[in-house]
Amino acid sequence: QTFLLQGGTGCASGDGLLPGTHPLWEEVARNRSGMQWLVGLRGDFMAAAGKSCSQGEARGFATAGESLRQFLSDSLRSDEALCLERVQEDSPVELLDQLVEGERVHPMASRGVLMRRLAPRFRCYILTHPALPGAPLAVLHCALSPAEADAGESMGRILGGDGAAMGWRQGNVCASSVRSAIFYSISN
Repeated sequence: QTFLLQGGTGCASGDGLLPGTHPLWEEVARNRSGMQWLVGLRGDFMAAAGKSCSQGEARGFATAGESLRQFLSDSLRSDEALCLERVQEDSPVELLDQLVEGERVHPMASRGVLMRRLAPRFRCYILTHPALPGAPLAVLHCALSPAEADAGESMGRILGGDGAAMGWRQGNVCASSVRSAIFYSISN
């Protein structure tokens, strides 16, 4: 990051990116965790654009951030590289902790709360990309119901208890008994 921000006055000028920056990003992206680093760098560019002393600096960082956004978008666009994975109780601890910390719609106090949301009557999926290992692009939580979903279902009813309030009996959920899925948290 220091090299990119200081080398050649920051890879950006008031007129846009300095020539040759795009191949540098391609080289960085080929390294382990390189894409994750570039995502962070884009955030740094955008933050610097908001804090820069002069309009020229701000415009340069904003231009660099936009160009890097386009590079990342082009690099991650391949549909066949995207992977939808179900999160389960035996998923890696690091991922489970990341989900607990990252949930903003219905925050969780601990991994224990997440474990209740991974019970048989719930589903949690993550959308990942091989270039960003360990960094889900999106997280989807849903509750399965044996009855038609009611748009007015309360979150306490959906997330609370053992599922009896939603019509579930103890034990595993049989796919043929599911009548609806209630999506209660989608984040990225």
